[in-house]
Amino acid sequence: MKITVKNQTIETGKLVLIGSGGEADIYRLDPSTALGTSSHALALKIFKDRNHPDYTGNPSTQMGAEFRLKEHQQKLPAFPRNLPANVVTPEALAYDCKGIIRGYLMSLVSSPKTLWSYSQPGAYIRGKDEVKISAVFSEMHKVTEEIHKRQVVIGDFNDLNVLIDGLFKVWFIDADSYQFGKFYSKTFDERFVDPKLCIIATPKTHPDICADGKSHILMAKPYSTLSDWYSFAIHFMQTLLSVGPYGGVYSPQNKKAIVPPQLRPMHRISLFKPEVIYPKKARPLEYLPDDLTQYFYEVFVKDLRGIFPVHLIQNLRFTACSSCGTVHAKAVCPGCQKHSAQPVTAIVHGKLNATRLFKTNGLVVTACFTSGKLYFIYHDGSSYRMEDKREILAAAYDNRHEFKIGDKTLAYKNGSVLTVVRGYGNSKIYPVDDTHQGNTFSLSGEKPVWVSEGSINTEETIVGERIEKKIADVISGNTAIWTGESYGFGRYRAGELMRHFIFSLKNKGLYD
Repeated sequence: MKITVKNQTIETGKLVLIGSGGEADIYRLDPSTALGTSSHALALKIFKDRNHPDYTGNPSTQMGAEFRLKEHQQKLPAFPRNLPANVVTPEALAYDCKGIIRGYLMSLVSSPKTLWSYSQPGAYIRGKDEVKISAVFSEMHKVTEEIHKRQVVIGDFNDLNVLIDGLFKVWFIDADSYQFGKFYSKTFDERFVDPKLCIIATPKTHPDICADGKSHILMAKPYSTLSDWYSFAIHFMQTLLSVGPYGGVYSPQNKKAIVPPQLRPMHRISLFKPEVIYPKKARPLEYLPDDLTQYFYEVFVKDLRGIFPVHLIQNLRFTACSSCGTVHAKAVCPGCQKHSAQPVTAIVHGKLNATRLFKTNGLVVTACFTSGKLYFIYHDGSSYRMEDKREILAAAYDNRHEFKIGDKTLAYKNGSVLTVVRGYGNSKIYPVDDTHQGNTFSLSGEKPVWVSEGSINTEETIVGERIEKKIADVISGNTAIWTGESYGFGRYRAGELMRHFIFSLKNKGLYD
């Protein structure tokens, strides 16, 4: 597709596709060659039309795409120009050959991770990176307030629309869905939408929405600044605890009272309800300060709405107990109060026993079980180490480091550099693609496999020398791979064409 931006014509098929969501495709632009006037990395967001391959055979998404493009003909030219710098906004509109607005030019965030990734258990080193997370939310709070001051509502404020770069700076994306003036935000995420704005849609009342035969939440009132702050409270809670207000398993004694998980917010069946089983992997709620816990209770049980009290973020102080290692934000360690000793073996469920093999106050980065043995890598606060405490990389924790373990082999990636260590001794460095979608390297037993500059490569040893061996040609900067013992699976995208393939680790070429 030919797109015109700032009087320059660009062929999207020749660009690197770095992301594809439900509404649009994102392409990377080289500022030195594409437009040449920008001092920062750029991306092109192109909205999918009704004929996009992703919408084939789905009339409802085709209609949605048609409506979205029609609305953007008015909404994007009227987009507010004074939003905070942390909001990724349209820098220039992109037109097709018929003069129809198809998308826009925007800044490209460097080395981003979604806010969602920080809500996963073990996503950051507990007790060491909480100060950074607090800073992230202080910044998010400020940006949210600034957006509201400009008479704009975020609306679909979900954890995939907030990015955190390698320096822990916050970026708000998908701003084209923001609500302002006569343009209402209509998309929503069941996990973050304020239930006070919603009704329950059933297969009988809304058969088109409930085609799966289940009841769902349906947004019935427009977003407001208060609903943004409701979403903000969910973000903060689930990032600190690795569980949101409606997580866990609802298990009432009266089985007739069971409510489907997606409808729990409508009935305010939150973690504060005794019948909800708290997730074992989540940080216990009692590890948070009492005033913060009480605020969450008021919001998710008592329907309190308002600007999130910023002092609850700024006053948050986590510490690691010197006795038991528990990381908490209370005046007295709740771990020491609750337990006098930790059992080595715990009965998890029925006849299933779980034995603790290792414990750290840091972070277990990755683990695998191969050749009858468990291997893992952890960060102890100053360096990365193997399960036998052997140091493999003396460096501060960086969420851009990626590790894979194989049989007597490990590989780690930092940006575009892949280091392969055989026998956990001699190492060798190779160039590797560094893309937003990840999955550009893997390990299959002792054999490393990686994508670099348009080819899938592996390593072989000839006369004692480790050399690079090409397996197949692929699309540069836009290929992801996964491997098993003998074969690998991969995908790449060229323009609007998505291709999946398999490949052998022993022979050259791809198999469709």
